[in-house]
Amino acid sequence: MTIAIILAGGTGSRIKSDIPKQFIELSGQMMIMHALAPFGESDMIDNIQIVADESWRDKIEDAIFEDPESAIAEKFLGFSNPGENRQMSVFNAMKDLKQIFDVARTNDDSANVSADAKENADCSKYMVHSKFKAIDNIIIHDAARPFVTVENIDECIRTLDDHEGAMPVLPMKDTVYFSRTGKRVDKLLNRSCIYAGQAPEAFRFDKYMEANEALLPDKSNAQELIILLESMDVIINDAPLHDDNIIYNSNGKMWCALGQSKNWHEVGLNMKIALQHEA
Repeated sequence: MTIAIILAGGTGSRIKSDIPKQFIELSGQMMIMHALAPFGESDMIDNIQIVADESWRDKIEDAIFEDPESAIAEKFLGFSNPGENRQMSVFNAMKDLKQIFDVARTNDDSANVSADAKENADCSKYMVHSKFKAIDNIIIHDAARPFVTVENIDECIRTLDDHEGAMPVLPMKDTVYFSRTGKRVDKLLNRSCIYAGQAPEAFRFDKYMEANEALLPDKSNAQELIILLESMDVIINDAPLHDDNIIYNSNGKMWCALGQSKNWHEVGLNMKIALQHEA
């Protein structure tokens, strides 16, 4: 089975807003609901786990269960706590899922689930929707990227048939400089070898959990994340990105990630990475 982890733990600090960007209203709904919709629609997604601060959980649940028969409501498991950074938030969700699924495979009675599991995830929803299956894959997406498509999601998951991970990227079109101090240019980088990471990202659950456990929680910086990815046969696959995959920058402006083609390329790192370029 495949579980979507939706990251909604941001505080909105980069856009200088009292309301975190994932909860800003967009076309009559919170942005997170737009991000959730294709995960509800995709036949390849079995369940959805959301990382969110407790102060926003009631509002999220109210929005999800406004239509209790919706695909999102049917797939929703529960919540996990945000971490100190994005990777720790993902790790928290994975730990919650692993604990609950491990217990559920050996105990059909939710009363036997540990207190920590009950606190960190909604066991009753898990019991209803997961049917005690093992977790094969996870796919990770940011709630502040509201226009991901079912095509994006399914393409990433299909890539896991042959690889341990799939990460969408876009080719770099700007001139890119490297600076050690942030004050002077040390060198010009070859942009043909540089790609901008996008979302969603998909991984085989056991392999990604193993890689995270080897490095986290004490080593959660960007450099250690690179080591984590290189330790896996991760295909950084670029699923075709929708041209309205909106994110927000520090000035509150919207940027659109463009990428429509299905050209795949192999990159010679310690892992196999498939990169999809825009047309």
